[in-house]
Amino acid sequence: MAKPRDLAVPRQPARPAGQAVVFLEEHEQLRRHSGSSSNSAASQDSANDNEVEDWWEPFGDLLGGKEEGILRGGVQNFGGLASKSNQPEDESLRRWITEQHFDIYGIPETDLYWPKIQQKLQLQERVREWWETDTTHTVRAYNQNQQCTSKTQWGGTAQISRGQAAFRVMASGRDPTRLGRWVWTQYRGKGNRRLRVITAYRPCQKTASSPFATWTQQRTHFQSKNQDREPRKAIFDDLAGEINRWVADGEHVVLMMDCNEDVRSNTITTFLNECGMRDIVLERHGNEAPRTHKRGSHPIDAIFATHSVQCVRAGYAGFDGGVQAKRSDHRCLWFDVTINSIFGHEMPPTNKPQARRLKCNDPRVVKCFNQYYFEFLRKHKLHERAFALEAALCYPLRSRLQREAEKLVTKKMEGILWADKRCRKLRMGGIPYSKRF
Repeated sequence: MAKPRDLAVPRQPARPAGQAVVFLEEHEQLRRHSGSSSNSAASQDSANDNEVEDWWEPFGDLLGGKEEGILRGGVQNFGGLASKSNQPEDESLRRWITEQHFDIYGIPETDLYWPKIQQKLQLQERVREWWETDTTHTVRAYNQNQQCTSKTQWGGTAQISRGQAAFRVMASGRDPTRLGRWVWTQYRGKGNRRLRVITAYRPCQKTASSPFATWTQQRTHFQSKNQDREPRKAIFDDLAGEINRWVADGEHVVLMMDCNEDVRSNTITTFLNECGMRDIVLERHGNEAPRTHKRGSHPIDAIFATHSVQCVRAGYAGFDGGVQAKRSDHRCLWFDVTINSIFGHEMPPTNKPQARRLKCNDPRVVKCFNQYYFEFLRKHKLHERAFALEAALCYPLRSRLQREAEKLVTKKMEGILWADKRCRKLRMGGIPYSKRF
């Protein structure tokens, strides 16, 4: 029996926006042109209208503020990362993770051939610009068995850890076949308690007519090894072996996956039984879940977890939520667990230091800092006062000269802070950009 939804947080129906509006307008035009010739056709149109009206709404608990002592994870296939600078999907990803307070975020399909991506657009370098360097950890994977001449390679996975999750990272790794089918990060708690979070992508069934598709890449690799393996079945077989080994070693395991198949099917149910896992969203809110792909009719994305992981809140975001990119067509799935239940204790809050704007490894910032600093020195005549103090030095030092020396040190520090505040802007997302004209 389906469990009742969390009554502590009322659900608010989201209103359509952006791509959702375009979809609704197209649907309405098709419905008007098609018309209806019978009562049965009219009933079908009514059912379709109701489905369209609800398609963008969240499912399960309403994603909102995060309480103290909660670890939050999420996953979304938003059509891949950008291969160029200053693209909207990067900004949308940063804002979504920051505003919804995600500690772990999985990307099941990156669609990039990383060796062709310039250094400043590597995943860790992107994240370095979004949050403080020492509060993040990233891992990404791609098909290393295939050489590409372009920046695009279908498939691949990535995972971002930040804040309290990044502080607990023990290790991270990738699919041992080097196909980029999944990545994982291991976190450690008290008494050697360990949590392993996996982000995986299971490809759609393709044919030889699609030579660059993810399924074809994996099929070609297996054939080169004289292995007659079907990629969609192979990923479940390989993951089951890894997960059972990790569970036997005493770890909590969470698997965030784009399955490209109804997550309630016999195939996935059999896989979950083999691993001792369950779908934590459907367990909490029942099997009558909406589609997670815009053009689909079933939930094909899921968050699976071993029974030792006790979820307190979980759900699907609406289609107008999550990361909004050019090819974004999946919902964001998310879950909350208590830190005490996973790690055995909650770390004391970390006092985040104020970000320093001066970066000594960036000549542009150093030049700007020096300009402001020398302007401050000239304005307060610190050079002249320092030379005058040096000329008047005597032993023992007079009290008047001591006070002057202390004033110079204080003013010098004021100048350093004044120049540091103006030498570089911190674009942390706190202030929205103005509209494009």
